[in-house]
Amino acid sequence: KNLEEIRNKLSEVTLKNSENNDTETQGTDFTKMSGVDILGFSPEQWEEFTEEWATSLTDIYCKVKRYSGSGAQGLDGVGFIADNTFLGGWENYQCKYYDHPLYPSDVWVEFGKIIYYSSRGDYPPPRKYYFVAPKQVGTTLGKLLANSSELKEELRKNWPAHCKDKITSTIPVTLDGALLAYFDAFDFTIFDSTSLTDMIA
Repeated sequence: KNLEEIRNKLSEVTLKNSENNDTETQGTDFTKMSGVDILGFSPEQWEEFTEEWATSLTDIYCKVKRYSGSGAQGLDGVGFIADNTFLGGWENYQCKYYDHPLYPSDVWVEFGKIIYYSSRGDYPPPRKYYFVAPKQVGTTLGKLLANSSELKEELRKNWPAHCKDKITSTIPVTLDGALLAYFDAFDFTIFDSTSLTDMIA
């Protein structure tokens, strides 16, 4: 199913609920609706779906590019804002296709990658960094994303176990020296999540 098909299916359900005076939408399982089974996607299809959705945001991005593979340096679906370069501003959509809402342990390393590689100058930090998952984010991760100072401290605690030896296979990435100073100055408010309802609205 492509993005337009999914949106059409959702519109049919929304219209049906409206005709039945059904205003209770909270708690609806948008992952499986009117024959559209989001959870039936493969991880590759989920990334393609996210890329297609981001590409439709033409009022925000001039171009969207998907990065993949071991050398992606924490990049996934990238929306370029002013031009086709990172220097013109960009936002990242980190796709995670799991059978559960995202836990912090699922994504500690993703925070680490964006901090480490931007500290090296591989790219400037993104304007926003979104996690995109069909089962969305769990309560614990959601609370951390809503509290940037707590997120920073929890990532600091979890860096040795989840980031040090997992950001890259070539060297251990210890949180000290120049990287620690960069970490402390980093803007953690850029991290957020995108809801499935926003994507198919």
